[in-house]
Amino acid sequence: MTADLEKLTPELQKNLTDFADANNLSVRELAQLYNMIAIHKFIMECHTTPITQNKTNRRWYTRLPNGKQVVKTSRTDLEEIIVSYYANLPEVKQQFMQLGLLPSKETYAMAEPPKPSNTCTLKTIYPQWLELRECEVGMNTLADDLVYWKTYIKDSIADIPLSQLGRTKLKAWGCRIIKDHSLKKSTFPILKEP
Repeated sequence: MTADLEKLTPELQKNLTDFADANNLSVRELAQLYNMIAIHKFIMECHTTPITQNKTNRRWYTRLPNGKQVVKTSRTDLEEIIVSYYANLPEVKQQFMQLGLLPSKETYAMAEPPKPSNTCTLKTIYPQWLELRECEVGMNTLADDLVYWKTYIKDSIADIPLSQLGRTKLKAWGCRIIKDHSLKKSTFPILKEP
């Protein structure tokens, strides 16, 4: 069970729908994004230690429940550390699973195995990878992953069988993406010589 998008205000539903359309997101991806927002909001409400900004160096400060002080140059980066800390606590993960915001271990057990390698593509394994990725990284990273999928992978190499997706094809794809999107070569480690 995922967060119920129908419980949102009509204005927020419209904003989310417009965002999904503009970024070519499926309903499932939109629900996952909504879940990430819900998790972020819940954790930030639970974090009772004040978040302050030093007027001199403009850095953001807070203390985690374990006593460790965290300092970041932006509030967004600080919040990502806070959310990551809480989300990795076993009791918090369990609570999220009970609320339906994270897939349970049973969900992973019931997931069908990938198709045989001759028909398995990035598109066929993407939903399972995304579910696992949700539990491993912060919300900002996951949002970046969704954008990267839509921008670079979905319409270019997602339908090529993995058995045919060798180093040469990946290198050609990476070079094309770098040229088309004016990126740095360091964006794609596959382009580095072995």
